[in-house]
Amino acid sequence: MIITMITAKLCALILRLTGRGATTLPGRVALKMKYNILTRLSKGVRIICVTGTNGKTTTCSLLEHAFKSSGISYFINKSGANMLSGALPFYTKGDSKRHIGNIVFETPFGTAVGFENHSGKTYLNGLPPLGRVIKGFGNNGEDKGEGLHIKNTFCTYAHGTFLPKNPAVCDELLCRAAKETLKPIDDSLEIRCNRQLINRFK
Repeated sequence: MIITMITAKLCALILRLTGRGATTLPGRVALKMKYNILTRLSKGVRIICVTGTNGKTTTCSLLEHAFKSSGISYFINKSGANMLSGALPFYTKGDSKRHIGNIVFETPFGTAVGFENHSGKTYLNGLPPLGRVIKGFGNNGEDKGEGLHIKNTFCTYAHGTFLPKNPAVCDELLCRAAKETLKPIDDSLEIRCNRQLINRFK
């Protein structure tokens, strides 16, 4: 483990000294030397992954500032390098048609609403979706699946302030992040808005 870490760090140093990016190759070297290094390094670590088209860097900067201000120890992908190898075994292919409009789908945490705008068609290869589409396109417009939910990983094509529109999903994410059941707050207004949107979009 120590030899693998030293080798990866030396690889990164050499790449930087030669004026090349050192964002992915050192990690690939480490994985080649020890295939389960990520499992070992992430043991007991809480991970926040931020994805999307716009706003990723801003969101990460806000999170970093919050952790630093709170005195919480953290590490961050400063370069913003993409994980080209991916993290889960599903795939997306382009479609000639864009899937645009409001979406309503049933999740284990209640009925969710959002807005989708994508030309990608995602196939989960047997992984569980976050929900089943009632109205809209979802992952691919074919199998009625929307998003993905496996362990503590939540994915969805729905955006347009997805969390404020779906307080039950938001509460679930907060409880999982805190690893405890949080004290309930009055979100009756948010629930009412959620139900009105569901009725409007169906």
